[in-house]
Amino acid sequence: MVTEARLHLPSKVVGPLAADRNSSMLGDMDHNVTAVERAFQLAKSGVCQSVADLKTRLRLEGYATTQIVGGAISKQLKALIEAAQK
Repeated sequence: MVTEARLHLPSKVVGPLAADRNSSMLGDMDHNVTAVERAFQLAKSGVCQSVADLKTRLRLEGYATTQIVGGAISKQLKALIEAAQK
C-alpha cells in the first residue's frame, strides 16, 4: 500500500494558488475522474500557469501525479495551458 503525504501550505499563500486556498475543491478529489483527466481539465481551464503549478493543484485536490510525467504529456499540457491564457 502506497500512501502519499498531504501537502501543507503556509498560512499566507501568494501567487496563482492564493485565490484557491480555501476552495471547496481542494482535497475533494472526484473519484470518477482520473489524475490524467483532471490534469487536462485544469490545463484547459486557464487557472494554471505551468505544468508544475498544475501538478501542485492536482496534489492539493488529492490526486497522485505519478502518471503526469514524460515529454509527450507535458508538451500537451503546456500547449493547453498556453492556449487557455490567451
